[in-house]
Amino acid sequence: MAIYDSRLAMIVEAIGRYYSIVSKEKFMSILAFGDDNAIDDFGKVNLDPTPEMHKLIRTFTDATEGGVVMSVNFQALKDILSDPSATSESKEEMKAMVQRLYRYVGEPTTFKAIWDDADTVCSQISVTDMCKIKPGTDGSKDGMINGAFGSPSKFTPNLCAIEILNPKLVPAARDSGAAGLFMNCVPTLEFSRLQPYLDITLVSPNSGLSDDGRIQTIGIMQHILGQSQPQSDVDKDIASAVDPTAVQGRLESNPTYQW
Repeated sequence: MAIYDSRLAMIVEAIGRYYSIVSKEKFMSILAFGDDNAIDDFGKVNLDPTPEMHKLIRTFTDATEGGVVMSVNFQALKDILSDPSATSESKEEMKAMVQRLYRYVGEPTTFKAIWDDADTVCSQISVTDMCKIKPGTDGSKDGMINGAFGSPSKFTPNLCAIEILNPKLVPAARDSGAAGLFMNCVPTLEFSRLQPYLDITLVSPNSGLSDDGRIQTIGIMQHILGQSQPQSDVDKDIASAVDPTAVQGRLESNPTYQW
């Protein structure tokens, strides 16, 4: 039983990163901080990410996947790198990790106001200078992009960017490993059996036949007969047929339909 348990653990460790069995922070940490030997043959992982790596990766994913204001995200990174319980050596190691991952591009002066060591993780390029954004004639920054970078609003929004330095972590390469594994594991015989499948249901507010009996909606009968007047009762029934499951909750109150 012990042998079975160890083999099962090896299998879970080998393929778990492709099926969300391990945490996303661990998988991203392996990509971000692991070298070429981090993932060995048959998916063996040679890197055990530290809690510090997980924290940095969490701030990175918050920044790249959206949902977090950039100034708040930067404040979270500053709290991690300024943790009073951490040693100076560990702080320098974490700064070096961030410098390998990404850097902020926004307003250097505002980043500097939030954190004195912002230069280590921020670009010195100003978005307002790069885009030639200027205050109003009265000198007011109200309604100006990055006019209130530390406290943005809908009226005075922020414009910021994340410069990703590790090509393995750019959005274009996201989940590419799992996709490559899946596509390469499909046998060629199964690929030969594949065929396109398209199922479209169109819901129109108009009835299938107009007042003068002509076909007026997209369907098989319009494809065959065009916008002509069906002569037989069967053609009329097909042209005016309605799929009750497709229109449920949408067109029951439309008096032009005949149920």
